[in-house]
Amino acid sequence: GKTKIILMGHEKDLPPGLEESLLGHEAGESFTVSVEEGYGILDLAKIQIAPRSAFPKTMKLDVGERLYSQDDEGNPVALRITAVDGDAITVDANHEHAGKTLVYEIKIHSVRDAEQGELEHGHVHGEGGVKH
Repeated sequence: GKTKIILMGHEKDLPPGLEESLLGHEAGESFTVSVEEGYGILDLAKIQIAPRSAFPKTMKLDVGERLYSQDDEGNPVALRITAVDGDAITVDANHEHAGKTLVYEIKIHSVRDAEQGELEHGHVHGEGGVKH
């Protein structure tokens, strides 16, 4: 498993629902957290089948490959290839964990109050955190 030092209330890369589940636990505790659809529900409109000719000829078109496109407003959209059936390439703009229940095994190693500078900057400083 991974060890992560977090500043409560400032984590942007944790799935919704996970951070709240850490509240009220103390150092040394271990527990399991289940987060339903933490990355949203699966949106079938975000799954499309495109012909191979729609992609650059040199592009590797394998399941799991990631690529970027643009929506109608020109905003970047991350896609991943989920199926290749001859010349039919299925691309999915959903988060890869959308619609899934995620289960985390959590162990709290230590708990401390945040320092004023950490709160001002919105991230952990020192060991395991950001050094300025």
